[in-house]
Amino acid sequence: MWLLLTILPIAILPFKGLPSIFVTVKAPLLSICSIAILVFLIREKTKLKGLEIKLLLLYLGVVFIACLAAHKPLLALSGASQTAGRFEGFITLFFYAVIFLAARNHFVINRKNLFFYLTVQGVVASYSIFQFYGIDPLVHYLNFSKGCYSTIGNQNFFGSYVVTLLTLSCGLYIMDRRPQTLLLCVIFFGGLLACNTRGCWLAFLVIMVASLFFLFKEGVIKPYLILFFCFTLAALTMNFTGQNLIMGRAMSIDEQISMEDEAGSGRVQIWKMTLKAIGDNPILGSGPENLKEHFIRTNNEGFIAYQKRTGKTVDKAHSEILHIAAVSGIPAAIIFILFLTTLFWHKRRILFSFNSSTILAMCITVYFLQSLFNISIITVAPLFWVLLGVFSRAKTIKQSEFQSKKVISSPS
Repeated sequence: MWLLLTILPIAILPFKGLPSIFVTVKAPLLSICSIAILVFLIREKTKLKGLEIKLLLLYLGVVFIACLAAHKPLLALSGASQTAGRFEGFITLFFYAVIFLAARNHFVINRKNLFFYLTVQGVVASYSIFQFYGIDPLVHYLNFSKGCYSTIGNQNFFGSYVVTLLTLSCGLYIMDRRPQTLLLCVIFFGGLLACNTRGCWLAFLVIMVASLFFLFKEGVIKPYLILFFCFTLAALTMNFTGQNLIMGRAMSIDEQISMEDEAGSGRVQIWKMTLKAIGDNPILGSGPENLKEHFIRTNNEGFIAYQKRTGKTVDKAHSEILHIAAVSGIPAAIIFILFLTTLFWHKRRILFSFNSSTILAMCITVYFLQSLFNISIITVAPLFWVLLGVFSRAKTIKQSEFQSKKVISSPS
């Protein structure tokens, strides 16, 4: 599990001629590690108990049926073909469920592993900051469009990745108060600024405001103020040295909200065409990775208009829940929401005092918030499912206990 989480974001093949230097190696890596984890779960006779597990299995079942009814069933099951797919078919979803079960029942998190993992991911975030200043010896030489996407391959996808790790590292800093953790927080925040993804900026702003409630209640405000000061300094520095790009991007949020179809970089137009697709197949959807195929087969007016306006096609809804409803049906989306709700309901008595479960809840929430404007990809989604698995455990560590414990989280 640690190997998968650590290597997956940084694994790329920077050679010309590949379908994608970013994804080509990630899909096999996810498959190999997930199969190895599945073998371990079978060998350990991992028990499938709890309402959340039943909901997850039900969700998998509904998605599988949607695959069989899809326009292209093989594409829906495998998640990819020579001309379509982002490797997020039923098989990949099954791997996510395997990762969730392993994290829930067997994953041990200690300080050494956690900080090694965050340090490696800090290097990935640092790379995006170098790209922000035009330094990119690994990707730009291949004539890729310039951007701050590190080894993830897309600014929006990198944003979902870095905002989740930023929230995690901030929670850890409030717990342990160590300067090396603070440095990681600043690096991840710099990566978040560099990615220029407004949805992720807004998601983190919501978490920053919401966390004040928990910290004021517990009387833990000093580390929050230190984080706020460091983030403000980092933002001013990057904006000043980056020709006011960050401020300009932030000011464009209000302009984007006031637009109609082009709002959110065209997301409103994508959401409208997706709602039409949901209306066409409300029960089973078009099938995983078949949304673009459905748009083409039904001559979706919004799809055609978007293609004429931007010169691009659409294969994802750019809103995770909306996408699930479009490709797997409204029942699947409802079951997935119930699955997440059940996890939080089981923690309802301990979430409102600052502890390890609160940090995990914040990480899951920030990922979910940005996913309302983004899509799921195999580089970032495994981290989300691991967080869900660890969050679903019963054991919780309070801030006062954290510094004295080497093992942060282990199966109860």
